[in-house]
Amino acid sequence: MAKKVDKKKEQQELKKFKIGDQVNWQSSARGYQTVKEGKIVAIIKAGENPTLKMQKLEKNHILRCSSESQVRKIVSYLVSVEIGGEDAKRALYWPRTQHLA
Repeated sequence: MAKKVDKKKEQQELKKFKIGDQVNWQSSARGYQTVKEGKIVAIIKAGENPTLKMQKLEKNHILRCSSESQVRKIVSYLVSVEIGGEDAKRALYWPRTQHLA
């Protein structure tokens, strides 16, 4: 028998962040896993489409996320990650909240 998941309890247990908080998470692509570190630059409310916030931040960032018709059921965050060396640029990510630490 499958275990029933209490979504409200699960949401309450997720750590809450505020703009400016440093966070990290592990991501994987093409068989490689990397730890990304960055700063919270926007908070996306549950049920909110992040497109407008992404567009405002897009001029200063390389987008590493897509928001086309995506809405998440819980609060989520846009994270700015510095990439590159001396000529560092910033990338904008929209990681899943449960992966942030």
